[in-house]
Amino acid sequence: MLERLHAKLIKRLNNATAELARLEAKPPEFDALFLKGNELLQKGLYSTAESTYREALTLRPNDIKSSVNLAFALKEQKRLAEARVYLRKALSGNPDDPLAHETNYLLGLVLEEDGMPAEAIVYYEKALALSPSFVHARLELCRILSTSNQHEQAQEVLQKGLLLSPDNANFHFYQGNLHVLKSQNELAVQSYSRALALGADGVELYAALGLAQYRIGSKTNAIENLKIAEALEAGSVINTRYGTGHHCLQTGDIANAIENFELVIALRPDYLMAHSMLLFCLSFSPSKPYAYREAAQRFDNLLRLRTEGFLPPIRQSYVRGQRPLKVGFVSGDFKAHPVGFFLEGILRELDSSRIQPSAYSYTSKEDQLTVRLRAQISSWYDIRNSEDMEVANMICDHGIDILVDLTGHSGINRLQIFAFHAAPVQVAWLGYFASTGVTEMDFLLADPISVPANTSEYFCENIWYLPDTRLCMTPPSTSYNIPVSPPPVLKNGFITFGSFQALTKIGNDVLAVWSCVLTATPTARLRLQIPQVDVPSIREGLLARLVQAGIDLGRVDLSGGVHWEAYLESYHKVDILLDTFPYTGGTTTAEALWMGVPTIALRGNTMLSRQGEALLTCVGLTEWIANDEAEYVSKAIHFADDQSGLVHLRNTLRERALQSPLFDTRRFAQNLQNCLEEMFVSQDAASLVTPKA
Repeated sequence: MLERLHAKLIKRLNNATAELARLEAKPPEFDALFLKGNELLQKGLYSTAESTYREALTLRPNDIKSSVNLAFALKEQKRLAEARVYLRKALSGNPDDPLAHETNYLLGLVLEEDGMPAEAIVYYEKALALSPSFVHARLELCRILSTSNQHEQAQEVLQKGLLLSPDNANFHFYQGNLHVLKSQNELAVQSYSRALALGADGVELYAALGLAQYRIGSKTNAIENLKIAEALEAGSVINTRYGTGHHCLQTGDIANAIENFELVIALRPDYLMAHSMLLFCLSFSPSKPYAYREAAQRFDNLLRLRTEGFLPPIRQSYVRGQRPLKVGFVSGDFKAHPVGFFLEGILRELDSSRIQPSAYSYTSKEDQLTVRLRAQISSWYDIRNSEDMEVANMICDHGIDILVDLTGHSGINRLQIFAFHAAPVQVAWLGYFASTGVTEMDFLLADPISVPANTSEYFCENIWYLPDTRLCMTPPSTSYNIPVSPPPVLKNGFITFGSFQALTKIGNDVLAVWSCVLTATPTARLRLQIPQVDVPSIREGLLARLVQAGIDLGRVDLSGGVHWEAYLESYHKVDILLDTFPYTGGTTTAEALWMGVPTIALRGNTMLSRQGEALLTCVGLTEWIANDEAEYVSKAIHFADDQSGLVHLRNTLRERALQSPLFDTRRFAQNLQNCLEEMFVSQDAASLVTPKA
């Protein structure tokens, strides 16, 4: 909106420039300075214009126009506090000034830009009171009321504008925006279409119309309008929708994340990362297994287009026991990350006479765990700056027998390398919990709980079952001893439920169930430790969602990120963890078990949503697994009432966990070695596992 004010000011300055030309050779000093300032302002020379207006004001200190123009020059230089001083001076100089509505409007803009929206609203309202037909002020007031969640007030302001100017296209555009805020997408389409009919255009309008049309199922028209917006300003729709999708994912709004990534793909079908993000979201959407498979097929088709002309490697002769298998691990997470935490202890236990590991790392921000992992891997290759085909050729040259992906679609990935089939056998494991969708991926390592035999149709890979578990946690490494503490209920006199999961996993369905748990245990508290809440806007968003779920904020302890040892010690403050679903805990559940804290988990129907069940089964805590949400709540009530049981479990759980397959890295390494060797030596490996769907 500032552009409109600027355009209006420029028009006035043009007239002033013409007047300057008509002045005598030696005009009155003040007039010459004022008009010269206007000329400089028009050219965007704000600093020089500022000096000129200041000099003019020494001659005529109370000149309102000079004060306002000086304030505008200051605003453009981001010197907002100084601009406010001159605008207030202008307003106090002459209450009957015919341009006072514009001065109030400009002061509103300055206040808003300076982070004072409430004060800005006051001056936009004053501008409208002086000039009800002042369109710019009305639109700004409507917008700021909307962004302040004062939607009814915004509607009232806009409705008055529509009565005064029913054919104003901008008013209809804003009306569409207000409909969207109320999820009235059909009405929004009508308003946006009316704005177009009245001659409005531009990126924002076409993008908004397209998004509203998409939400009412008019997808063909939606994509057409979104493409128009993208053509008007490259990246305006694609970048915005991708960023919105990523934000929705991080804050647990999975449905909107899926919508945004689907739109990005519709506009740019070759955007690989958008495909991965969509698949990641769909991987924990239990109602959309076929949608996942279709999206995975699109991703695979895209990869195949990029592998033409590549010659697959020749399988090297191998006799079990005569030489070690060359196994390459591809990951961007060789660091303090769940992949690194699970991998470290396993690598330490591998038999070098059987497995010769290599790392193909695109890890950024390497840390101490990276250093420890490097020491356990015989060959380490940094592929961050290498093209996919270059890496595929490198893997062939290195004679890698088995190539293992540790990432899937859980982050920035290099699945394109696997599309080349750069090693004779290719395996997906550890860092992802669904099919990669890459048909050149031969196997996916799983356990019978994570992937029951009757669910293999949702995978393009053959399922190869590890005994006991697909995950094995390395016991946490700390700079000092962190013992298990007694359950805090003994000291507090009330149960503390907790969750240490990322906000991505805490959807509204989860909050609804947690609300039921707290209602049924009226003295209990909920401790949420979530690094993302260190960002004020994210914190406020979560608090609003907690209130919406019916959770009393007075019973919630909300904590942000802390250092590693402090994070582990935070488990001392929790009696029982409440797992998230369908995106269940993994690393946090294992760390909690090591700290003596049990988790209530909900059994799901996808690989990811069965993770909690698989981990608890490993340590013999099957009674902590619920079949449905009602049982989840009842188990929370039951275990909260059993203080003696919590004390006993707390005293024994760490040792119990360490003796279980979940922490027995030597046992797991042996099982992993056996699986990798059997995969490679089998002449008909597919006959040993569930066939590919």
